[in-house]
Parts: sequence; structure tokens; C-alpha cells
Amino acid sequence: MHVGAYLSLVALVACWLIAAGCGPPQAQRGRRSAGAGGGKRAEGDALLASVAESLNDLAERNDLNLAPAEPVLTAANSSDGREIRAIITPNPASPETGVNYLRVTTGNANFRTLGVRPLDVVRIYYVKVDDADEESRQMQEMGIQERDSIEIPVRRLDLQDPESALLLGVELNQAVEYPERVEIWRYSDKRMERIRWALDQYDVNREPPLGWEPTPDAGALAQLVERANQWLRNIGSPADPWPAPPLVDSWPAELRTAKGATEAIAPTNLDGGLFADYEGRLLQQAVWTRDVAAWARGPAVTDADTAAALFDWVVRNIQLDDPDAARTIHLPWQALAYGHGSADHRAWVFVELCRQLRIPAAMMAFAPAADAKPARAFPAALGEQGWLLFDPEYGLPLPGAGGIATLTELKANPALVRAFDVPGAPYPLAESDLAHVTAQIVASPLQLTRRAARLEAALKGEQLVFLTANVPGMVERLKSAPIDATSLWPGTLAGLAGAYSTRSSTRTAEVEQFAPFAQAPELWKARTLHFMGHKDVPRDRRDDPLATPKEGHRDAIPLYYHERVLMPEARLAALDPAKRAVSIAAKRAASYWLGLLSYDLGNLEAARNWLDKRTLQAAHDGPWREGARYNLARTLARLAESDAEGGSELFAAAIKLLEETPRTAPQWPGNQALARQWSAQISSPAESPAVDDVP
Repeated sequence: MHVGAYLSLVALVACWLIAAGCGPPQAQRGRRSAGAGGGKRAEGDALLASVAESLNDLAERNDLNLAPAEPVLTAANSSDGREIRAIITPNPASPETGVNYLRVTTGNANFRTLGVRPLDVVRIYYVKVDDADEESRQMQEMGIQERDSIEIPVRRLDLQDPESALLLGVELNQAVEYPERVEIWRYSDKRMERIRWALDQYDVNREPPLGWEPTPDAGALAQLVERANQWLRNIGSPADPWPAPPLVDSWPAELRTAKGATEAIAPTNLDGGLFADYEGRLLQQAVWTRDVAAWARGPAVTDADTAAALFDWVVRNIQLDDPDAARTIHLPWQALAYGHGSADHRAWVFVELCRQLRIPAAMMAFAPAADAKPARAFPAALGEQGWLLFDPEYGLPLPGAGGIATLTELKANPALVRAFDVPGAPYPLAESDLAHVTAQIVASPLQLTRRAARLEAALKGEQLVFLTANVPGMVERLKSAPIDATSLWPGTLAGLAGAYSTRSSTRTAEVEQFAPFAQAPELWKARTLHFMGHKDVPRDRRDDPLATPKEGHRDAIPLYYHERVLMPEARLAALDPAKRAVSIAAKRAASYWLGLLSYDLGNLEAARNWLDKRTLQAAHDGPWREGARYNLARTLARLAESDAEGGSELFAAAIKLLEETPRTAPQWPGNQALARQWSAQISSPAESPAVDDVP
């Protein structure tokens, strides 16, 4: 077959693939064997290296093919165990129809017996022959060079010879007269069936209560857990007992005895045991927060500036929910992946980001008395001036004399919070509420286990990710703080217990929330790359000329743009109602997240377009309305800084956006407080901080 005919064939096949809406399965990178080595130590080192590689490679290990190909006929099941070879010619029965008749010359196909059917795919392996290079042509024909392949759909089996001949769904421009190797493959919907089954199992039976999400990287997470447990078995159990974590009894009794929580904090689980399947997602959560913290801190140098930058990222990227809507979020990774959650979820994510940069952070609960219910609780991060206070509901740091108020400063001057008072809604923290302060250490059950501590201690350098809470260290840090008591934050255990007690309506809402990731797996991979950001070439590979940095943000953009995510309106209209609703949800989410990513990359005009035209205007009452409103105001304020002529108008428009927040929106008071700060900045620019200094 002449090379020109192959090019024509490839063009025809490309047209068919576009029309059919599917393609060949993605090539999978080979993985290094973890078991090679001479002895138990070498085996353990190899297993640990595999775990570290998997942890740092999760964002790129997503299977996006919803219809993977499965073999129907290959050399493995041919009648004689040999390769099947065929030619492609005009149909002898009707030669005028074109070149689409495939006939097996090796007599070992058995098409009908094996159930080959229309729309199965014929995979043809071939070599591209360069007529000007005879030596190259001979080497290729001898099989020295690897062959390429193309795929053509089956139209039907030949009526006269159904075991050895069939008609193709694409007509070629030229016959294939030299017998080439062929196989028959079928694109199966089994993966979608497995996804639907997993979603139904959770929706109906709450099985499993955690880790039920069939994400495109679920296989990679399962392998990660398996390798981590192999490593734990290899290194053996330490002889010394694992000391009971301090303050476990400070969790409320109703949480300690709740289903799921009881087992998680049992001494046998904290001391021994292997990683549970769902804990792979928590390991991924640690990687996400590590990577986000590394790039979201921006140019910050001090711990105070870094904490402020991390809090700002959380407020911009996790839209504030009312308590009812927040019921579908239990853990930080969910708040990150879905981009919304309660004030407590914002606080939890913020503390986890601080943890990865080794900035001490805890929740501070304020109450009028030791036995009273806290009037308010929000996170504090230890900066150079003391414990800095942030309000995740208002989306603002508490204002202090030097910028962000410290706990010491607030106790000495409770009137500082009056800056957040707005007409008709005074800030819900009175001077009497500051009588008793409890520092609450944020620690999940996994972060208290020996297995997490052992894995964290084994990871070094660029592989390091913090998996433990170091409660004893935090207790020591808090001794110098102006607090009255120390306990564990109940939110971590409440999140775990909540996943084990979801009602049917909540599970249905969770499945609907996950559906865009199931129907458009590119959206999930885009999110994971969005979190990864830029990562330099590892130090041990910098001598490799082929090693390149990982550009998560750059690689996320085309996935957010993918036609299965940002689906054109014409294709949306052609879908059945159920799929259309899910595709619309995916499109709206991607549009909003592209706005957030554009802001982080400094592409402010692009951010303005995605947040305004492609989100607010496209779906004024959509699920991202309030997040888009807030982030558009932030974008306009940033644009105002660099616009000498129209800056004041842009800034006024930003303030107006905040002021027009509906009273029913969860972040209404915070937006009003920020609008007042910005208005004051216009009135007294010399005495007010720059826009970038006010999250």
C-alpha cells in the first residue's frame, strides 16, 4: 500500500472518529516494578519510591476514556494462535461500492464465531514506507521498527464468507494489497456501567460511606494504598507501643461514639492497621493542599503574609454555602474539588494549607463562660506578631492596628470587631463572648495514626507531604497564647461521622454534585492539575535533558475547554434532559473555575470575561452566582489599580457589585463589610491599605 493511501486512510478515519465522538484508548505510561532488589531493605526502598512517585503523580494518572476498548479478536484467540493478516479491496460482489472489503488471508479469523458485529473497530497495523529509503523500507518490512495502527469501524460481516471477510464503514482511496496485521476491538460501555453501579450503591445503600466517588484517578488511588500497605508490611511493626494521642477525650462524647468515628479513633486503628481504601483520598487531599499552598502563597515571605495569602485563596476558591447546601461536603478535599462549603469547611482547608507550610494554625472558639456554647469560632495562624485571626464566614481577617488583629490584641480591644458592623446586622461577637477562649487543634483521625506518621517520616525532600497533626507540638506552641483551654476541634470528627449518617436525600444530592465529574472526566483532571500548579523538575532528574517542569495550570486550561466540558450549545440541545442537566452543570463549573484560574495567573481581562459574561450573564441565577459576584468584584478592583483613566469607575463598579449582594446570600455581611472598607479607601487613600492587602 502506498504511503499516500495510508495518509488518505488516516484522514478518513479521523473524520469518522470526530463524527462518532470517540477515539482510541489513551496510551498508559509503563510503571517501574517495585519489587526489584536484593533483600528486604531494597524491596522496602523500591516500594517507598513507588509510593512517593504515585503521590506526586496523581494529577497525571487519570483515565479519561469512558468507553475503553476491549479485544474481540487478536492473535491470543485466533483459531491457530497466530496473527491475523488481511487485505482490503473492492467488494467482489459489488466492486463499484469502493475499497471497503476486508478479507483475512491467514484463515484464522472466525469473525462470526467470535461475535464480531457492526461498530466494532478493525485495528490495522502498518508501516509508513519511505520509497526514497530502500534500507528503511526493508527494515520496516522485517519488523525491526515498531508498527503504527489506525482504526476503522466494521459495517457488517460479509454475507458469503462471514468468518473471514467483512465490510468496513469507511471506503479507502486505494487497496491494501499486502496482507497487514489486523485485530478487532470493541469500545465497551462497561466503565460507565461500573460508574453508574457505584453511584447507585452509594445513593441507595450508602456503600461505602467514604471513598465511593468513581473518579478517573480511582485506580491510581487504589494502587497507591496497595503500595503503601505493602511498604508497611515490608518494614514490619515497631516493638514500642504507639502513645495515645493527647486530648482525644476532649472531642464531644456524641462524636466519639458516632458510627464511623468510634472505629477511626479506636486505639487499635491509631496504633496498628493499614491504610483503608478511602484513606487514599485523604493522602491525595494532603498532596492537593501541599501543592496549592506552595503556589498560592505568591511572593509572601513572612508567616503572617503567607497565612493572609492562603486565607485569601480559600475565600476566593470556596464559595460560601448556607448550612443546608453544605450538607454534601464532609471533608476538605470535597470542598476543594467542588469549590464550595460552609465557613467551617473554609476554616478547615485554610488550616490544612498552613499545615503544609509548617505554619501553626488552630481554631479559636470564643464563649462567655467555660461551660457555654461558643458564640463564634474561627481559625488563627501563628505569625510574627502572634496568633492572627481570620473570619471564614465574612471572608476577611479581623482588622487590627497593624493590619490583621492578633488574639492578644482582640482580647485587649474587643471594639476592633465593630469594624464589621453593617446596618441591620451587627457583627455577632460581643465583648462578653471573649471571656473564655479555647484553642481547638485541627486533627483528623488519620492524622493521629502511626501509619501516617511512619509514611510522613519516610518521605524526604521534594517528596515530603505532611500527613500528621503533631498534637503534642501544637499543645506546646499554644502554651504561650492567651487562651483558657485546649481541645481538639470537633469539626474533623463531625465530618467523618456525617459521612456515615447521610440521609437518602443528601446522598442523592451528593451523587448529583459528583455527576459532572463522572460524565466529563476531563473536568476532574482539570481540577487536579489546577491544584498542582507549577512544579520544577525534581532535583534528582535535573541532569536529564528530557525532564521538564510540570505546568499544571497550563495543562488544566485545555481540559476545562474540552468539548465534553464546555459543550457547544447545539450539542447540549441534542442531549436527553438528564444528560443535558449534567453537561450544563459541568459547563458552568468550568467557566467559573477558568475565571478563578485566570485571576491567579494574572490574566485579569480573561478572568473578567469568564466571571461576568460566561458565568453571571450566562446563568444569572446559576449555582456560582455569589462566588462569581465576589470574584468579579475582586477582579475589577485589581484592574482599577492599573487603569489610570478608568480606575475609579472600575473600583466603584466593584463596590456596587458587593453592595448589591442579596440579603439571603451567605456572604452578604462579609461583602458589605468589604464594600465599606473599599469605600473608606476611596475617601482616605493615604490611611487605607491597598486593594491587594484586603482579601
